[in-house]
Amino acid sequence: MIVTDKRYYMHSTLKDNLDILKEYIRKDWYFIILVTGSNRVRIGKTTLAEQIAYYLDPKFDFSNVTFNPAKVREISLKKNKYEVVFYDEAKAGLDAKKAMENMQKSLLDFLAAAGQLNQFLIIVLPDYFELKKEIATNQSICLVNCYTKKGNFFDRGNFQFFNIEKKNKLYYWGKKQGGYYWAVSPDFTGDFNEFQILNKDKYSELKHKFLLDNKKEDPKDDIINRLENKINKQSEDIKKIREARDRVLFLAKKAGATQKEILKATGLSFSATNKINQMVSWLPKHKI
Repeated sequence: MIVTDKRYYMHSTLKDNLDILKEYIRKDWYFIILVTGSNRVRIGKTTLAEQIAYYLDPKFDFSNVTFNPAKVREISLKKNKYEVVFYDEAKAGLDAKKAMENMQKSLLDFLAAAGQLNQFLIIVLPDYFELKKEIATNQSICLVNCYTKKGNFFDRGNFQFFNIEKKNKLYYWGKKQGGYYWAVSPDFTGDFNEFQILNKDKYSELKHKFLLDNKKEDPKDDIINRLENKINKQSEDIKKIREARDRVLFLAKKAGATQKEILKATGLSFSATNKINQMVSWLPKHKI
């Protein structure tokens, strides 16, 4: 079905479900829509999420979009009722896990007061199962998961739709099966095309800039790294000092010093010097 003034294709059943949300948001609701990619990248989730965003909000443009979870609140407060706020999880790998934790903390702090805004929040992320339960089940209204068909790893343009009940069951059963998106049958499956709502090059440029700036300007990470390096260095220094101490005690014992004399001279505990006794007993009896 062809939709909006931009005349792009949208699966008819997906459109019908979005129409329901468009109607009910005017009855004092706040809707979170999750768009995921089967824990894969380059699968088309951002493309489909943008198509959904524009269908819900014809004013949707780059001012609605953020890659920074801390900016969700800021954009929400600038937007009007019934408009879209669009958060795209930009990071990957270990950084993604940390970004996900930050996003969810910021979002949960914000959601307590967000309901009165009557907006759509679209969250784009690789994996549904990485979300905390509060957002994955209690707070979100539906899940749209992009996937490739079995037997064709590169066949993009397919999605599953889970309503609130199916989505919550998937979170439980899918997690038990190691993040399996077919653990629960979706309400329906559909297709989408590669129509770009926002300029793709500009979108990629903004995402890349965010990643560079975020990596360069994260003082907390820098402080943590420096503290960890300092602690590690101190641990190594302490280890070397203890090893040197043990060698000196070992040589003293081997030279004929008694345990009582070592205790008196060093102030060490009995157990520490006893370890030296054991070390000496393993060696042949000879003078240094």
